[in-house]
Amino acid sequence: MSSILRREERGDVDRITAGRRVVGFAPVTSHFYRVGTVLVDAGPPNRVDDVLNVLETEITDVLLTHAHEDHVGLAAALADQGARVFAPEPTLEVLADPPSLPGYRRQSWGEAKPVDACPLESEVTTPAGTFETVPTPGHSRHHLALHHRERGWLFTGDAYLGTRDNLRFDEDLETELASLRRLREREAGRLLPGHGSIASDPEAALTDALDWYAERAREAHELRAAGGSLTSIRREMFGWEGFMRWFTGGEFSKTNLVRELLRLPSSLTS
Repeated sequence: MSSILRREERGDVDRITAGRRVVGFAPVTSHFYRVGTVLVDAGPPNRVDDVLNVLETEITDVLLTHAHEDHVGLAAALADQGARVFAPEPTLEVLADPPSLPGYRRQSWGEAKPVDACPLESEVTTPAGTFETVPTPGHSRHHLALHHRERGWLFTGDAYLGTRDNLRFDEDLETELASLRRLREREAGRLLPGHGSIASDPEAALTDALDWYAERAREAHELRAAGGSLTSIRREMFGWEGFMRWFTGGEFSKTNLVRELLRLPSSLTS
């Protein structure tokens, strides 16, 4: 397993990508962003020392979209250096006392160290300007996106993941899609996600994702109406279960996605 670490300048925002590559499989990485002395999300715990070496500036504020370990890794180390850490209020206890993780998550990301954080309110003022919070539950119950309205930046954490052929067992797809619609209402010139590519047309990217899920929901309902089982629908739509189901012990699977698609209205529109 080899390490991945990249820092890319994207205008006034640096995107930092950190993670690992499992031999023979796709890399497991997450993105987080530096705006001046502010970090939006904080990468995985297993790359803390490496990332601290590439930041090249003091960090005054860390804004966390949610409490998953691949987004909070540097928070404790930066707090020790004097940074303020902000996170959705319901996640503060989890950040102060991180839970034990399944083996695949420890292997991929490492385990976060405890950190005391302040609650993210409707907006937070930092040396990089004011960030507005946007409630975006679904991937995580208390997820918040961050909108820098003045600069047109929309930091979406894991609220926007494009389209995918698997889902975590406890994700609520209907709520996720409602969050995408809420993000689409924001006036933004760039969408900066925790995984995947930066979008220069956020409205188009969000609409494409919503359209894709609406079409997949219609297809799943048609196959169910024709007598298809959960397994046969999954095979017809997405093929055999692959690496993610094996690696995560079933926490992520194509079957989970089909189950959630069947919970959506068959007449779903974007």
